[in-house]
Amino acid sequence: MSQKHIRNLLLLTTVTASLLFSSSARADQRDFTLINDSSTEIYELNVSTVQTSDWEEDILGRDTLPSGEQIQINFNTGASGTCYYDVRVITANQQEATASNVNLCQVSTVIFDGSQLLSR
Repeated sequence: MSQKHIRNLLLLTTVTASLLFSSSARADQRDFTLINDSSTEIYELNVSTVQTSDWEEDILGRDTLPSGEQIQINFNTGASGTCYYDVRVITANQQEATASNVNLCQVSTVIFDGSQLLSR
C-alpha cells in the first residue's frame, strides 16, 4: 500500500469517527419534533418538568410555528434532567392545549391537531 493510500485511509477514518462522535454527542434522548397539524399558527410553546408548578419560558420566543410546519426541540445535553415533562402550546387565537406527564425519553414527536397535543 502506498503512502498516499495510507494517508487517505487515515484521513477518511478520522473524518468518519469525528462525524459519528459529533452526531451522537449532540443528541439528547428528550429531543422531540413539534408538528403543527392545525389550521392556526402556534405563538407559544412551553415545556416544563412535571415537578415545576409554573410554565418555563416560551421556547419559540419571537418566532411562531405556522400551520402545517414542524420544529425540532433540542435539550441541552449537558443538563441532566427527568424524562417527564408538561407541554403547552398557545395559538394565534389564544387557544391553549396541554399534554401532561409526557415521557420525552420515549416520545419523539408531539403533534398539535387543533384541539389537543398528541405524543408518539
